[in-house]
Amino acid sequence: MQIELTFYSLQFYGDLSVSGLAHLVFIICRPKMTVLGSREQLCIHDKVKLLRGITQSTACRSACRRKDMSKPRCGHFNKVLSYLKRNPTIGEEPVDIEDLVNIGKTSGSYVFSTVLCPYYLSKELHQAVDIIFAPYNYLIDRRNIKSLKFSWRDSIIIFDEAHNL
Repeated sequence: MQIELTFYSLQFYGDLSVSGLAHLVFIICRPKMTVLGSREQLCIHDKVKLLRGITQSTACRSACRRKDMSKPRCGHFNKVLSYLKRNPTIGEEPVDIEDLVNIGKTSGSYVFSTVLCPYYLSKELHQAVDIIFAPYNYLIDRRNIKSLKFSWRDSIIIFDEAHNL
């Protein structure tokens, strides 16, 4: 007895709504994803999170790159790469800003400053995911684009409600 297998090159699935289709795509494809946010949204450093704007960005960069050993370096920043090595599946389940903050706060003992930085976690995750969700300014501001260290070649960029640009 011989069984004939038929392969279809194209398959369709219909749904009443676009939101239903989007939900289905995430169920079937399960793309690795992350969301990019600002330091104001993601910072958990006791002092830096109280600052805003350029002052916060400068204080954060300074704490992460501190060369003066008499001042403590940001322990949250130092933990990101080792956390990603221990948790290679992060991003396989959808994460939002609150999830990133919770991951940062619960990745270690907060008392001993072994938690990791959600801001830099999201920036590292963007290099290993299939889809990135970000505010417009990450996609149109040259400084933000440069900071991502991401190859935009052959990328698809979708602006939801682009009429707001």
